[in-house]
Amino acid sequence: MVFWRRKKYKYSPGGLTPDEIFLDAENINDFSRERFEGVIEKPLDRKAFQVFGGLLLLFGLVLFGRVFWLEIARGQEFFNRSQNNYIRKTYIDPPRGIIFDRRGQQILTNEAYTDADGSIRYRRKVRHAYAFSHVLGFLKEISPEDLVSGSVQAGIAEVGKDGIEKFYNDKLEGVPGERDEELDASGSVLSRSPLIPPREGGDIKLTLDAELQENFWRLIDETSRSRGFRGGAGIIFSVKDGAILSMVSLPSFDLNALRPHGFSRIPKRHFLIVRSRGPIFPAPSSNHLWL
Repeated sequence: MVFWRRKKYKYSPGGLTPDEIFLDAENINDFSRERFEGVIEKPLDRKAFQVFGGLLLLFGLVLFGRVFWLEIARGQEFFNRSQNNYIRKTYIDPPRGIIFDRRGQQILTNEAYTDADGSIRYRRKVRHAYAFSHVLGFLKEISPEDLVSGSVQAGIAEVGKDGIEKFYNDKLEGVPGERDEELDASGSVLSRSPLIPPREGGDIKLTLDAELQENFWRLIDETSRSRGFRGGAGIIFSVKDGAILSMVSLPSFDLNALRPHGFSRIPKRHFLIVRSRGPIFPAPSSNHLWL
């Protein structure tokens, strides 16, 4: 029978370093610990070299495999692609600036829609088309004359051709976004570069009063129809500072209908003649409004 057993103690490996079991640990010789004087160096474990070598070998294999895939496996394909493909720069339409009346109400804004190719485009949307169209004017696709003059920046499809849209075109017009697309011989898009987003145009605040403009247009339109006039015009301005509060010209048109598919909806009564800006015939008196 065993009445006692020798007690076993467990020692943690690495708990003591070789230099701590010698008298040198007391730093009798006044060694500089910052310079590691009097410290016995311990060589690195072989396992550390094996791990490092394995990682280095793995990295080399991955790099070699990638080069093999690009140069050998698909080298001919990429060569043909470089010979047949080309880069096309595409532009993204910028939204034009918004036009406000004197009270800060929006008169002309932008309406986003998706084109046939999936890109986002904008068309102008006016608050009351027939009341404001002659004042605001309209947009039209750039002409060869515009390109020759150099007044149109690259990527712009439409410019102001009349009214406020034309006079303040440089301010209302934004900066188009850009993107490079790689196309194959058939015209299919293979890849796209990061998008440079478009920058919106500047806003404009007019002296017109939107509600007064709409009511004034309705009054002249009803009077013109009831008396059988072909058209009419009227201007209301402030006697204090001369600011134009309302300017109406009839016959008017729908600003949003000035598109290739919408000309059939526009009245055929000299709708583009802006009578309020200048009379076609000299008026016999200052109270003569009708032509």
